[in-house]
Amino acid sequence: MDIYRNFASLCRREVKGRDYDVHSIVRNPLGVVMAPHGGRIERFTAEVAYQIAGDLFSWYAFIGIRPRGNRRLHITSHRFDEPTALDVVAGARVVLAVHGLQQNAAIAMVGGRDAACSRQVAAALSVAGFAVRPPVSGIGGMHPRNICNRGRTGRGVQLELGAGLRRELMASRRRMARFARTVRGVLAASLDTVE
Repeated sequence: MDIYRNFASLCRREVKGRDYDVHSIVRNPLGVVMAPHGGRIERFTAEVAYQIAGDLFSWYAFIGIRPRGNRRLHITSHRFDEPTALDVVAGARVVLAVHGLQQNAAIAMVGGRDAACSRQVAAALSVAGFAVRPPVSGIGGMHPRNICNRGRTGRGVQLELGAGLRRELMASRRRMARFARTVRGVLAASLDTVE
């Protein structure tokens, strides 16, 4: 259960630079890869998002930097309205949000309202040797106000990564490169086809 319903309520008790920070790099306003629960909230999600973005896509991360208790900074994705995030996704035709599953498994779950791109990401990851499962109820990224669905098309992709997979990616540069390259390739192809 989240403590904060939105970013405004979080700001009343948490301090930027002490409890949380916001990072963004705008490389391509038409495509963004983001981690709305980065840092110590859902570990390694910001780093994975950064690698997927590469030099091709914009990158955004909201990161928890408290010494402990960072879970309190979690704002559910359909209530996540941090202003920089909204600005970054507003003009994007392709949006992918990276999240951390609470499970320890080395799996990825792919959801979001962009069903075609989500299926392509899932298939490509599977071919590349990663374990992919359908999203479980409640983390499918289908809510219209989910941050991944707030781009220009109203449809995005939500990638949920088990803790085991996140640790594996951080431990192996080669595995991380393969994962990031696979997802980025699908997003790039999708960007070319979005009207």
